[in-house]
Amino acid sequence: MHFVKTEDLCPGMRLAKPIYNRLGVLLYERNTELTPQGINSIRKFSLIGIYVLDPAEPLPRRWWPEMSLKTPSWAAYPRKSYGI
Repeated sequence: MHFVKTEDLCPGMRLAKPIYNRLGVLLYERNTELTPQGINSIRKFSLIGIYVLDPAEPLPRRWWPEMSLKTPSWAAYPRKSYGI
């Protein structure tokens, strides 16, 4: 994985990290292969650069735990009513 300035991006490069917009919406998932349209889109975000994978590099492991689909422990307790 290495950092590449947006002006040096080339089609076929793979993203090492996801790209989100200012509202936190996922725009490009990690391991996405860049296309000319995607590169133009990334340049419009005014990013200095992005992390890309080396050509033969496998997808890196995520550093955050996967979200569980189980009900969180705090959801098992009833909410306190304040009689408003």
